[in-house]
Amino acid sequence: TSSDVSKVTDSKSRESSSGDGKKKKPVDNRVQLNPQADAAYVANCLRPDARPLDILYAICTSPDNVAVTSKHLALRAELVEKKLAHLKKEAEEKAAGPTANMDDLFDDDGWAEDDENDEAALKAKKAKEEKERQAKELAKATGKDMTDVTKVKLEGIDENILGEEWVRSHLTDLGSWPPPSLSSSPIAKRKYKLDDGSIVGPLDH
Repeated sequence: TSSDVSKVTDSKSRESSSGDGKKKKPVDNRVQLNPQADAAYVANCLRPDARPLDILYAICTSPDNVAVTSKHLALRAELVEKKLAHLKKEAEEKAAGPTANMDDLFDDDGWAEDDENDEAALKAKKAKEEKERQAKELAKATGKDMTDVTKVKLEGIDENILGEEWVRSHLTDLGSWPPPSLSSSPIAKRKYKLDDGSIVGPLDH
C-alpha cells in the first residue's frame, strides 16, 4: 500500500456513489482470505539474498494484507461520508432554529392536559419513550445509528486528530517516504489489479 491508496479508495468511493443515483450499499466488513496464495506470493517475491526490507515489502503487498487494508480504507471512506452527512444535517437543523409540532400542543379534546399526573398522559409518554428506545436499538443493530458516528474522531474532519496524512508528511520530512530501496526490491516491477480493472504499481496500490 502507499500514500496513493487513499486517493484510489476515494476515487472508487465517488464512482460507486455517482451515475445512476441509486442508494449506495453499505460496505461489507467481511474479507475473504487465502493463506496458501498469500504464502506462495511471499515465496515468489523473495530470493536467498533478500534484504530485511525486501521481506517487509513482500509481506506488506501480499494478497491477504492488501485485501484487509483495502477493506479498512473502504470502511473509513464510508464512515467519513456518514459523518459529513450527519454534520451537514446537524448544521441545517441548527440554522433553521427550534420548531414546534402543533400536534404536540393538542390532544383529542383540544389543548394538551396541564396535569402531568394524568394516568392516560403518563401511559402515552411511556409508550412514546419505549418506541423511541426501540427505534434507537434497531438503528444501532442495522448500522444506521448516526449518534455513534459523532463519537468517532477522524483526521481531516475533527481537530487535533493524527492519521495517515500526518504520518506520511512526517515520513516525507524524514526522507523515509517514498519507501527506501523500493526500486531495487523484488516487488518493484510487480503490477496489481484494482477493483475497477486498472493495473498499477506497488506505490499506487
